[in-house]
Amino acid sequence: MPQLDRLAYESQVIWLIIVFIGMYLLLLKTGIPKLYKILRYRQEKLSGLHKDVLRQERENFYINRMDEQVTVRFLQAIRPLLGSFLRVVEGDIEKRRTEEKASNSRLREVITYRELDIVNDLVTCKLLEENKYAKKGVAEKKIVGN
Repeated sequence: MPQLDRLAYESQVIWLIIVFIGMYLLLLKTGIPKLYKILRYRQEKLSGLHKDVLRQERENFYINRMDEQVTVRFLQAIRPLLGSFLRVVEGDIEKRRTEEKASNSRLREVITYRELDIVNDLVTCKLLEENKYAKKGVAEKKIVGN
């Protein structure tokens, strides 16, 4: 077998060194610059994206701060309006309460008047049932008299 021949080792080692040196020089001239360009492009792209992220975060911070300031100013401006609105609403509520009280008192008067009519009717019916005034005409006078 020629691979295991002791005399062939030297030539195989020499050709191995020549092939590796040739491949190294070939990669050094063509492959490594292409890899370097790709890695440099990726690094520049990542640093650009990082700068964009930082710029966006800064912009978001300023926008949030401006939103807070606008909200605080709006609340300060609307506070007097809310106070006057509450006074108007409270006045309207008080007006409605007084109207409701007057309506309730009128309703109580009507109910009391009707209760008195019902009580009078019940008393008259009870008297008629008891036959105290069973004589003809007396019951009619009593009913008309009330």
